[in-house]
Amino acid sequence: MTVEPAGAAASAEGEFWREGRNVLLQRLEASSDGLSDAEAAERLRRYGPNLAVTSLRRGLPFKIAKRLVEPLIAILLIAALISGATGDWQSLIIIVLIVLASIALDVFQETQAENAVDALRRAVAVQVTALRSGRRVEIPVRDVVAGDVLALHAGDLVPADALILES
Repeated sequence: MTVEPAGAAASAEGEFWREGRNVLLQRLEASSDGLSDAEAAERLRRYGPNLAVTSLRRGLPFKIAKRLVEPLIAILLIAALISGATGDWQSLIIIVLIVLASIALDVFQETQAENAVDALRRAVAVQVTALRSGRRVEIPVRDVVAGDVLALHAGDLVPADALILES
């Protein structure tokens, strides 16, 4: 078994958090005074905004198809087919109406929940203090870029993947 210095192992394995502060800042082409406004703007343009990955909203056909393969719905549909095959039209109609009502309610509730999550995400416009050109500035979390030096306080949310350089 070979033992390597922490920095060498970190580079080889991609474990950047094991490297020293100066090495990390150098790899990110940043300084402890933060990025310049121009460099931050360029990185924002190049890499895009700092947004959390959101789940893909599915369309109505997908939501309905997802409900149709649920075990209880499948059993009810089989019962409806048997009722139709035996000529029991009243049972067929009742079962189909129950299935349609169930699917409609499920899809409605899922859509309402997605809308509520989106509204909450828009309402929580988090700001963060970043060092830009050696001065502290308040910026929206979406404008945080790789290499930004952030000033965090007790109770703050960490707005991105980050390393603590100093505490």
